Amino acid sequence: MKTHFDRDWGFAALVAALIIGAAAPCRAVTAAEVFKAHEAEIATNRLFAVNGYIFGVGRALSRQGGDGAGFSKARLLAQGKILDHAARIAPWPEGLAPQAKALAMRLLKEEGLEIAGLETIFERRETPEHYLAVVAVTEPALQQALPSRESLAALAAKAVARLEEARRQGAPVPHEPRRRDEPGTIVEYEPRGYWEESGVKANETLSEAQFL
Repeated sequence: MKTHFDRDWGFAALVAALIIGAAAPCRAVTAAEVFKAHEAEIATNRLFAVNGYIFGVGRALSRQGGDGAGFSKARLLAQGKILDHAARIAPWPEGLAPQAKALAMRLLKEEGLEIAGLETIFERRETPEHYLAVVAVTEPALQQALPSRESLAALAAKAVARLEEARRQGAPVPHEPRRRDEPGTIVEYEPRGYWEESGVKANETLSEAQFL
């Protein structure tokens, strides 16, 4: 027979177990799990933020070098999307002219904007020449990589000085983007989005085998 003490002890043990369970930290959701849950939205965009992660999507057109070169180019494009995003959201000085800001953003990336924790979570060859890669990073890691306001102000001042010097010399504006046909430029193809084939709704993340 259970005594009154037994019942009290059992109740106390139950309460203690509930408290410990509530205090135990929840397992963090990984970038791969978030990607799997939002694959359609992420893979049909260039940059996508969800559940505390930033996803960069690279789509490289590569005709030479095989899969190794194709996936390497796609990863570089995907990482570039995240770096571009970081440069855009950095706390630049207020009132910075668009041309000066564009040049300052380029200088920031050239002089070493490094983001820790970049992770390639998905790769696929879409066609013999089309390579897709998805790179992820946590939002806190991206925020931590942003330079200080003082550093950004110094870069902005350098950009303004370069633009003024270019204007005095009648030289081209030094922030113009590279042309698609310029040597060394990675050519990127457009996201296909959704389409239907044989009554199956699909997007570019589906392989040909999934239509059979």
